Amino acid sequence: MKKCIKYFTLIELLVAMGLLVLLVMLMLQLFSGAQRLWVVNEKRSNVYADGRVAMELMAELLDGIQFSYGEALNASNEYEAAPTQNYLFSIDSSATDTTDGNPSSSIIFLTKTSRNLPKTDNDCRFISFRRGASSDAQLRGKLLMVVYADSNNADNFYALFPPYDSNRNAKLGTLRGYFSSLVTDFKNHSGNAQFAYCQVIAENVVSFNISAYNLTGSTTPTDSRTLTKVTTNLGDIDTPPYMLTIQMTVLDADSYEKWSNLPDTSESEQKKKSDFLIQHQRTFSRNVFIGNRWALDE
Repeated sequence: MKKCIKYFTLIELLVAMGLLVLLVMLMLQLFSGAQRLWVVNEKRSNVYADGRVAMELMAELLDGIQFSYGEALNASNEYEAAPTQNYLFSIDSSATDTTDGNPSSSIIFLTKTSRNLPKTDNDCRFISFRRGASSDAQLRGKLLMVVYADSNNADNFYALFPPYDSNRNAKLGTLRGYFSSLVTDFKNHSGNAQFAYCQVIAENVVSFNISAYNLTGSTTPTDSRTLTKVTTNLGDIDTPPYMLTIQMTVLDADSYEKWSNLPDTSESEQKKKSDFLIQHQRTFSRNVFIGNRWALDE
């Protein structure tokens, strides 16, 4: 007696193959979604890591701003403490980029640091932080740190600090004039060929803002004192701000490329570009307390 062998029909095979294809497509979608999620998280992690490094570097160098007590000659022709502070500092807090209109502050200051940065025969350096101009293809979206280590006026650095000699006033005047010309150079050049050192410390930066705050109110402990934002640009001043707030907004590389290429000729296009920026941007903020380290009564 013959056994009846039942074979798969063509319809059954087609159904089985369809189910297999469906399962494979679902698995591919799961893997693809997991890969996209991993890529997004990796980009976000890189942005956060780079942002933290840049903020820490700026905060560290700003915390090392050089200062000294102000001095004045007394009746005995000796230098004594005066209520002003010999201080080399320049900040342009309200500047905006001419191309995208976003905040583009800059700061220049004299600092002393143990970092392995260019120097001549001393540890004092002039440092500038600023965002590269969007109109310059090589500097667009880059946050620059420019370092100038003086080679011809090295002794002038020490005119700010004791011991003082009889030529101190003349040296101080020379140093202030030198700083004024240095500020002009910093603002008018990229730094790549003009200065001893120029480094990109952050990429894909869409805005960079530095705000200065002064401590206002009575100096007596019983009275309240408040931080007041400085609304004017600070040039070569005698009294530094009590606190600086650094704010930097960045995008990941792909988002920055898309944002840069979005048209903005019409009002609707500008809104679309602004919405894209709000959705993808990451903002870092850091307060640096300079404090009253120069004050005579504290």
